[in-house]
Amino acid sequence: MKSLWKILLILGLQLLAVSAYGQQISVKSLRHWIASDHSRLVFDLSSPSSHQVFLLDNPARLVIDFANTRLDGKLNQPAANHPLFSQVRSGPRNNTDVRVVVDLIKTGVPKFFALAPAKDQGYRLVVDLFPKQDSTAVAPVQKVASKPIAKTGTVAATTAVASREKARS
Repeated sequence: MKSLWKILLILGLQLLAVSAYGQQISVKSLRHWIASDHSRLVFDLSSPSSHQVFLLDNPARLVIDFANTRLDGKLNQPAANHPLFSQVRSGPRNNTDVRVVVDLIKTGVPKFFALAPAKDQGYRLVVDLFPKQDSTAVAPVQKVASKPIAKTGTVAATTAVASREKARS
């Protein structure tokens, strides 16, 4: 009788494992738009997901890996004149996961967060992509010649010293 209970317990645990495995998260859609200082990608999900977001170089790409997830269709593509990315690609990974690759026109800095359902919105993963500041685009600092000022600590004393120097010249 004990061995029968063990067999039933093992079969029950396997049934639970198979049903949990079969309930993959689905990526329902991708929405994206351009804000004044960044681009936003919003992945609509069927339930909370485990994910990784990272950048790759040569060529520049933003990668989002979703664990135990499937796609429910094609992802929306950006407009041809999008300032930060050119296309969004996706595909299965490890038979249970999905990888989304965003081909970048310019390198950026990603920030991401998950959102719980609110009103008519379900679970979401939000990825904000901020343009990377180009250090070569910064204007050079201009040096301005100046006379040393008196070390007095007050504006009135400095002004008085400057007035005396002007009167002497």
